[in-house]
Amino acid sequence: YPANLTPRESVLRPHCSAKDRLRLWRPATDDSHSSPLPHEDAQRIQNVMIHAWAGSTQEAYGSGILAFHVYCDSKSIGEPSRAPASSELIAAFISDLAGSYSGKTIASYVHGVRAWHILHGKSWSLDDDRIDTMLKAAKNLTPSSSKRKKRPPYTIDFITSI
Repeated sequence: YPANLTPRESVLRPHCSAKDRLRLWRPATDDSHSSPLPHEDAQRIQNVMIHAWAGSTQEAYGSGILAFHVYCDSKSIGEPSRAPASSELIAAFISDLAGSYSGKTIASYVHGVRAWHILHGKSWSLDDDRIDTMLKAAKNLTPSSSKRKKRPPYTIDFITSI
C-alpha cells in the first residue's frame, strides 16, 4: 500500500490486490448466520454476484474501498459503523477527499463502497439528494492538476498528415 493509504490491520481486511478487495474485505457484522440457506449456497450467490462488475471496475472499486477504510481508521470510526454506512459518514468521506481528488475519482470511490455493501448484503439507504449534491460539489472542487487541458479535435487534414 502507498504510505498514505495503509489501513489498520484487521482480519476483516486481508492484504490482497485491489481487484479482490470488493470480495475479500468483509463488513464487521455478518448476517449470513440468519440466512436459512446453507453457507455454500450463500457463497455461491456472492460468487455469481461479483460478476456484475468488470475486472477493471472491481479494481477501481477496490481502491475506493481502501480509501474509505483508511478514512474511517483515521477518524476512529468503528467497524460496525462502516456497514451499513450512514449518509453522514459517506458525506464526510466525500468532503475529506474533495479538493484533493477529481470528482470522477470520488464518485467511483463512493460507487465502490456501495458495491461492497451490496455484495455483502448490507443495506445502502442513503439520502440520495445529499450524496448527489456532495458529489457535484466534489466535481466542482476538482484540483486543476487533475484536469486535462482542452485539445483541438482530430480533423481530416490532421489524420491524413499522419
